Amino acid sequence: MGIEGRVSGLYSGGEQGGLEKVPYASLQVNFQGIVDDRHAGFTKAADSRNPQYLRGSEMRNGRQWSAVSPNELAMIAELMGIPEIDAGWLGANLALTGIPNLTRLPRGSKLTFPEDAVLLVESENKPCIGPGETIATKYPNYDLRASIFPKAAIGRRGLVGVVEREGVIRLEDVVAVTIYEPKAYSLPPNLKPARRMSKASIDLEATEDSVSTPLHFDPERNKFDRLPDNLPEEFGPWLRAYRDRLGVSNTVLANRSGVSPGYINLLINHSSRNPSIPVIYRIATILHLNQGELEHLLVLAGHTT
Repeated sequence: MGIEGRVSGLYSGGEQGGLEKVPYASLQVNFQGIVDDRHAGFTKAADSRNPQYLRGSEMRNGRQWSAVSPNELAMIAELMGIPEIDAGWLGANLALTGIPNLTRLPRGSKLTFPEDAVLLVESENKPCIGPGETIATKYPNYDLRASIFPKAAIGRRGLVGVVEREGVIRLEDVVAVTIYEPKAYSLPPNLKPARRMSKASIDLEATEDSVSTPLHFDPERNKFDRLPDNLPEEFGPWLRAYRDRLGVSNTVLANRSGVSPGYINLLINHSSRNPSIPVIYRIATILHLNQGELEHLLVLAGHTT
């Protein structure tokens, strides 16, 4: 499956600059990223986005480039009550028009440009407070709080990724988007780790096939853009939406994630109850969430800044 968009803005920034990047007519990309951009490199230091690693330790750089949608930036600006947000203020490298729900493109999707460059999507760009601070300086008379930006930008902050093929990207280039369709993976029954079960869960497994077999993911039914519109930015409603998209019950979700059905019910119906990071990772695996959706739940649960 593929669609086309257009490059409406290109930006880069050197090592000495802050978050904001300046516009360019073209960008050279190599296997380290955008040439002379401060986010380029084969590796980077682990930060709050990588809680599984010691902060500051070296890891592969999956953020060699970032891209945003002007339409999504307009939505963020409206929510923040300001006239506009320039892609360069957010430290983006590319502004891409004509791609619906750009931020929802799944990991593995590819952006192909006329002069050989190919960019590979790694994940949704998780919103943080830094861009909010930059935006606030642009509107000194609006009394903006930087903390407004992360909530307004959830699901609209754009993408990050790596360079798959070197080349040149120019303003007004047509970009061909190849959308990756994720496939479900599950261990065969003989390789699944044993787990302790209560009598209730044992009885459930004896009577409900969906517990003892892998949860089914239908690529045609479970598109990344098929979620209810206008969901509040709270953990519970989004967990419910992801659960309903796959068509499983609280009981099945609970037993597979190692918590009680009552706890899942509390997470869905009480926004003040936020789970731990390990629980969120287990839930994300069970519900076949992509990287952007996992990171979205982590932000809603207060585990990122």
